[in-house]
Amino acid sequence: DLPDLVPYDEAARKVLEVTFREALKLGHNYIGTEHILLALLEEGTDVLRTLGIDKDEVRQHVIVALSSLGA
Repeated sequence: DLPDLVPYDEAARKVLEVTFREALKLGHNYIGTEHILLALLEEGTDVLRTLGIDKDEVRQHVIVALSSLGA
């Protein structure tokens, strides 16, 4: 049986908070996977950074991709 409420640890809670802020920074009224990705690059583990993924580069790619979709 799964609990009604899945508990988050402090690290997960922080990533979710940063996800919301990333959406606001981009002027969005929704939270999407792009915001989660940016939050993970900001607050998450070093796995993505270890792969050489740069948050500023990703942000620019997200902006370009969303603008091409009209978002």
